[in-house]
Amino acid sequence: MSNFKKKWARIPKSIFLPETILKFFTTKLNENPPKFWMNEKIAKFYFHVLFRKVTSDWENETFETYSSLCSEILDDYSSNYNKYFDYFVENKILDKLNHKNFPGQPPRCAQYRFSAKIRQLIELDTQFKIVMVDMTDVKTRNTVIEQHIIADIVKHSARHLAKWLNNKLTIDYADAKELVMEGKEFSKYQKISYLAAIENLNANNIFASRNTKTDNRIHSNLTNLPKILRPFLRYDGETLVNYDIKSSQPYFMVALVEFLLQKNSTESVLGEIECSDRGRNSNINLSRIIDNKIKDKSLIWQNLPLVLCSSAFQKDYEILKNWILDGKFYSEMMKILYPVKPYTGRWERRVPKVIGKDVNGKDVTITISKFYEVNNIEEEKGMIKESVFSIFYGGEKNPGREFKDFQKHFPAFCEFLLIMKKNDKTDFPILLQQIESTCVIDFVTKEIAKRYPDMPLFTIHDSIATTESWSENVNLKSIICTLIEEFTNVPPMVEEEHFCLNCLKNN
Repeated sequence: MSNFKKKWARIPKSIFLPETILKFFTTKLNENPPKFWMNEKIAKFYFHVLFRKVTSDWENETFETYSSLCSEILDDYSSNYNKYFDYFVENKILDKLNHKNFPGQPPRCAQYRFSAKIRQLIELDTQFKIVMVDMTDVKTRNTVIEQHIIADIVKHSARHLAKWLNNKLTIDYADAKELVMEGKEFSKYQKISYLAAIENLNANNIFASRNTKTDNRIHSNLTNLPKILRPFLRYDGETLVNYDIKSSQPYFMVALVEFLLQKNSTESVLGEIECSDRGRNSNINLSRIIDNKIKDKSLIWQNLPLVLCSSAFQKDYEILKNWILDGKFYSEMMKILYPVKPYTGRWERRVPKVIGKDVNGKDVTITISKFYEVNNIEEEKGMIKESVFSIFYGGEKNPGREFKDFQKHFPAFCEFLLIMKKNDKTDFPILLQQIESTCVIDFVTKEIAKRYPDMPLFTIHDSIATTESWSENVNLKSIICTLIEEFTNVPPMVEEEHFCLNCLKNN
């Protein structure tokens, strides 16, 4: 008997796409029938894959960004996938970004976006109709139809979370749709994205994925739902309560620096150097994550010890650490980056936006203006978070105004940031996300599940949610704080947030 195990490609029972896209596709089929046998539902499924990638970015308000679609995935659904995509491009349904593959390097995935014509039709659309496509009758060589598309890695590595992604997870359909349709603050692209997310939850099309090579988070319907729609979520008829780590990325940065400053960890990770003895045990979890995620540590480790042990760094770091752990980091950063309110009543940030890659694989960027209303708490909070992320995670070349302003106040800490991004600017954010996801998914929620196996548990990036009744019966906030500190050796601040309609109205 063969030991070969057949690989099945999963297709949901139904998919949801804007009527605009489906009508344009039908028109093209009639005008220019494909010269090969095309399974129309597989073609629509390919649109679904691209649409879901595009709509996972709530900031993508124009659908101009190209998304990677890898051949090894597309091939699972049809060996003729190249013919499908050639047809899509030739008939101006999709745009393709051409690129080169270089000898000795793995081939890069092709990048696509919906064509300018489709984007124009979306701009003219006033109905925002999302159409269901029944996929139950699709039959190809190796596809299987499933209600819930839960990746195997999620089932195996996070079984304690995967089991709650089931038919009991629903959404208050009518009220959620009404909020989106009447929301004047949403762009047309946002409305289409939000309505598709609502339709998928209403049809119980549950999905979950996890990529251990990147952020290691679980991406699901919950993470794909914008914050404003979370009050409409239900599990077994109950609203949810969310426990959010305050200033989570800066917090996990403190956990990382504290780890690097420990006597034991600096000896084993950074070499023979002792600049601080924090009186704590080395955290083997952080050590393993650093070893796995920093591709070339030599460039970092040869410079990092001198920076960490300098009095200038210690001074900068202590100020930032206190701000972060006291819960006032973003308010203090607001004073540094935006000291004077604009007379126009709106803040403006000029930011680079990546819209794809060129033929050599380098990012293609445009500069756009983003505006935020003065004295609007949510908008200003979002603005300062984006500014901080651009400081922490932006590239070394051509740092923006925000990094330069931050550098004036904390030059030694900026030197630390630049060292951490020496090999690749994505190393540092991925490292922090790996620490966070390992802590939240693989430690904290697992420990909670052991103590309360009947408690529904969900993760939304760096936060943990359960039902209203469980939040009333268990002091989950205290448990989460204790477990996070056990993992990081740093006390966190955790906020309790009730996903309810009254809470939304009060905000």
